[in-house]
Amino acid sequence: MAIPSEEARRQTIRATLAAADRKSDAERVRIAWKDSDLMATVIEIPLASVVLNPRSHRIRAQLESSQKRELVQRDPFSDDAQAVIADLLRSTERFDELRDNLKDAGQIDPGVVTHTGLLVNANTRCVALRELGSNRYIRVAVLPEDATEEEIDRLELRLQMKRDFRRDYTFTNELLFIEDLVKKYKYKPREIALEMGWSSKSNNAGLKRAEEQVQQSIRMLTIIREVQELSSGEQLQLTNFDDARQSISELDDEYERLKKNDPAAAARLRDTRLVALLSGVGYREMRLIDETFLDDYLADALEEQESFKGRVDAILNEELSGENGEVPGLDILETEDATSGERSAAPLLTLLAETAGHENITLSIPSEGDVRIPRSRFVADLKAAVDSAAEDARADRQKGDLLDRPLLFARRALRHLHTAAEAYEHAKADHNFDKRPLRRVLDEVGRAQKAFLEKLGG
Repeated sequence: MAIPSEEARRQTIRATLAAADRKSDAERVRIAWKDSDLMATVIEIPLASVVLNPRSHRIRAQLESSQKRELVQRDPFSDDAQAVIADLLRSTERFDELRDNLKDAGQIDPGVVTHTGLLVNANTRCVALRELGSNRYIRVAVLPEDATEEEIDRLELRLQMKRDFRRDYTFTNELLFIEDLVKKYKYKPREIALEMGWSSKSNNAGLKRAEEQVQQSIRMLTIIREVQELSSGEQLQLTNFDDARQSISELDDEYERLKKNDPAAAARLRDTRLVALLSGVGYREMRLIDETFLDDYLADALEEQESFKGRVDAILNEELSGENGEVPGLDILETEDATSGERSAAPLLTLLAETAGHENITLSIPSEGDVRIPRSRFVADLKAAVDSAAEDARADRQKGDLLDRPLLFARRALRHLHTAAEAYEHAKADHNFDKRPLRRVLDEVGRAQKAFLEKLGG
């Protein structure tokens, strides 16, 4: 769709608005504007007379993650840039549902637009209406001509970030919006908490919690940004973290609790949990990761995985560089107590981040030289190790009779053997499959079983 010039859009809206205002029964809606309410006139204008908002916080993270973001930044109201924004809006959750609802029921609630045709909200509805093609018009309430960028952003917050809004923002888009309010418009946490409807002025305890939630949002975005900076070639995008709200929130809670008395322990916990996050571990398993998890459980579990066997100390004790060279460390990810010879998850975190999107990982192992491993296999082995270590940690923390524990672990070993046998059935047909490492491990299992039986005696 060809985009009319700004002046053409302005003239269309001005003329349509003037005609509507001459009618005594003109539709008007109440909009929270500045420090009071505005009765804004609703008009019906051609879909071509509005432009999609490149600053919409509904798609901020997606736009930042798009390879075409520079095109939008350079000329946001060009045909090509508007097509990019439309594609991002089509990819938002429940777009098909919205489009079908518009087809059946039509546009019920008006959107909001500036006097130049820039949509404040209803961007997704506009794309859906254009796609349907059955209606060439959109209903919008028009803002005053002196509306500023800050006032427009604040109105977007009021219209779309309240809890009762029908379609929630993604996790990272919400974080970006809060960051804008803090850094760009100098909002205080209390103001943001009230605007977002997280509490009311009369609820002192609730308002304090809501202010803490705002502060945590800023910290969580900082964590994500720091991990992103470890990624070469911007392979880790904001949208990669949209499903990690629970994990990052709990990580922040534990980190903040620990760092008051033991910053080094807090750093160990943070780095290990971020390694687990980048390997795809679920938040239930991540809850079991504390500041001693690496030494108590994970290091041994890594030794059981083919990618790590015999290499754990080299990986956890030395800084490894990926295929694109070294990536500088970042303040929030520095391990405060790291000293030579200590195991740390920080090198593994850097390795995972800087090789994101790569086909292979290259490890520099003193006894082997450079070892190249398919990244997908490396990450799968890492996830398996974290899951196994978390299972051991869970068993250790469960209350109950210690007499049951030998049987518990023996049954778990048997279950893992059954799983390994099933996996072998799928792998053996591949001519690249090497039986020798598996046979060596099974020989070790046999010797361990024999030794165990001798301990049991008759």
